[in-house]
Amino acid sequence: MGADVVEIDVKRTKDHQFVLFHDNALECRTNGSGPLAEHTLAELKALDVGYGYTADDGKTFPLRGKGVGLMPSLAEVLMAHPNSRFLVQFKDAEPEVGRIMVAYLEEHGLAEWSRLTFFGSARPLARLESLEPEVRTWSAKFTARCLSQYLELGWTGRVSTACDDGIIMVPIKQSGFVWGWPNRFLERMRRHHTEVMLIGRIDGLSGANFSRLDTLEELERVPRGFDGSVWTDRIDLVGPALAPRTDDEGMLCRDTASVFQFSAQH
Repeated sequence: MGADVVEIDVKRTKDHQFVLFHDNALECRTNGSGPLAEHTLAELKALDVGYGYTADDGKTFPLRGKGVGLMPSLAEVLMAHPNSRFLVQFKDAEPEVGRIMVAYLEEHGLAEWSRLTFFGSARPLARLESLEPEVRTWSAKFTARCLSQYLELGWTGRVSTACDDGIIMVPIKQSGFVWGWPNRFLERMRRHHTEVMLIGRIDGLSGANFSRLDTLEELERVPRGFDGSVWTDRIDLVGPALAPRTDDEGMLCRDTASVFQFSAQH
């Protein structure tokens, strides 16, 4: 569908592996029980990840028995897609998860920091950054601090160091309030090594509650030649709409349940 960066949720297992799973409790979708972190990778592989899926409020469960062994490990995903970029969300809050992630990727020969961006819980992110200074991370806190300070000072041409080396979300519906939007703002962020990601809207400046860019009406507001990113839950709509725009170098993001994607505009 045109996406080349996929956001995935990862959870640490009992034996210090990582699997793609959204919730803490296995009851969410599997035939297992209890916290995921209390199970080994082998135990998780024995579960049926299609067990709890229903599209009719529990009347039928069409995928039961078809998902045994299909909970993917992070290593399997990265090896299956060696040329793809991923946005990895930590679903665990313990600081040591950052250290375990570094050791895990190095053990599997997958410490390719140029194609991995991390976000999620602050403490494992801080630990990860302390061990791997070149790693790229993103947080709602960074967006809130950078955007609020830029809205205050941007009219002077100054950009705070709070906007250094990160990813900032800009709500397309309020982008007109951003000083120098679009080109001057994009150039300023580029000088500070910060990527601009368009979303639908932000409710308040905390950056915690926001909508993705999901409609063709919102897409029409994206400036021609925009070379930042777009985060969307509806790549089925946004991807094809951007496909003819061969002169653009922007990015897309997509969310399907626990899967987000960015992709280059082709």
